[in-house]
Amino acid sequence: KTTIAKIFSNWVLCENPILNKYESTNSVGDKEASIIPCGECNGCLLADVNTHYINCSADNGIDTVREVVSKVHYTGFGSSSKVYILDEVQGLTKAAQNALLTPLENLPPSTYFIFCTTNEEAILPALKSRAQVYKLNQPDGNEMARLIMGIASANNMKDSITREAVSGLIASAQGNIRTLVQNTEM
Repeated sequence: KTTIAKIFSNWVLCENPILNKYESTNSVGDKEASIIPCGECNGCLLADVNTHYINCSADNGIDTVREVVSKVHYTGFGSSSKVYILDEVQGLTKAAQNALLTPLENLPPSTYFIFCTTNEEAILPALKSRAQVYKLNQPDGNEMARLIMGIASANNMKDSITREAVSGLIASAQGNIRTLVQNTEM
């Protein structure tokens, strides 16, 4: 979820998005193009500076939210946009969640908030009503096995990886793709 939030941040910060030259096929077989960040504009070059990550399971109080809210009306550094990623937003106290309500209604058009959560029910309904919700599904075992085999193939190890090793990697990742990739590349 956090990786997808960072990718989304790069998309919205890009000032000159380009049409991907490579066509892909969606789940129903239709060909589709995609928009990708240019990688050259100020928005792309300064994406790390203008993407602000807050771990709400550690920084979960109203003071954290007040500090963020005090900065939302400033433009991004070298770019007109900025993004705040609030990871594990369910960890915010009720007071902190309430402190976000009014600022979210009055955001400058170039400021974006991305809320990441594994527990949507712990977020205040009023806060959820001010957001677009995208639910991510955990990958199934077959998808994870394909990823493992792709990594093994890229490292010329496809013939040496056993079914037991694939099963062990999938089990140890507990549905987390980042952990799966890290464990596979070790």
